[in-house]
Amino acid sequence: MPSYKERYARYKKEVDASMGKSLGGWGQFKALFAPNKSFSTARKAAIDQAEQNHLGATTADKQADRLYRPFNLIGTTGTDDAHKTRYYRSSSGTFGHITPFHSPHNVGREPARKHADYHMENVKGRLHEYIGDKLIHPSRNPFVPITDDTQRGQHHAQVAHFDYIKHHGRRDSVIYRHNPMPNIRAEPKDYQQG
Repeated sequence: MPSYKERYARYKKEVDASMGKSLGGWGQFKALFAPNKSFSTARKAAIDQAEQNHLGATTADKQADRLYRPFNLIGTTGTDDAHKTRYYRSSSGTFGHITPFHSPHNVGREPARKHADYHMENVKGRLHEYIGDKLIHPSRNPFVPITDDTQRGQHHAQVAHFDYIKHHGRRDSVIYRHNPMPNIRAEPKDYQQG
C-alpha cells in the first residue's frame, strides 16, 4: 500500500479542503523522513476518506460529482460572469468543464475524463484543449486562470446547480435518457456562447 505521503500527494487538494489548510512546511519536512508517521490522525483520516471517495466514483455521475468541486476549479472562458464556462482539473489529472449558457444540448457538465496527454493552451486569443496533438475542444474565448480560493468558490457557486452531464443532442445516448435537458426546445436565436 502506498504511504500516507504518496497518498497525500495524490489527493492533496481534496485533503487540504477537508482540513481547511494545507500541510505546513514542518509537516512536509517530517514526511520526508517518516512518510507514514508524520501526519496527524485527522489528516490521515482525511487522506483515507479522499481515497475512498476516489475508489467509490464508479459511474459517470459519481466521477463528475468528484471532479466538479470548488477546489478543482482552475479557470474560465467567456465574457459575462454568469455565462462563463468553468474549467476543472483534479490533482489526479481528471478534467472537464461546466457550460452554463450555450445551445440547449451543450449546457451542463462535460463528462469527467482523464488522459495522460491532455493539455490546454490559448491559441490566437481562444482556448484550445488537446489530447496529444488532437484538438478536442475549441473555445470562442481565452482561458483565464483562477488561483484564489475565494474566487473559486464564487465561480463554482454560479454553476453548482448544473448537476447533469451534457448529452450533446444525442437522444439515443444513455446520458440523454437519464438527464434530459429541460430547455431542449429552445430556438437557434437562443444559441449563444458566454
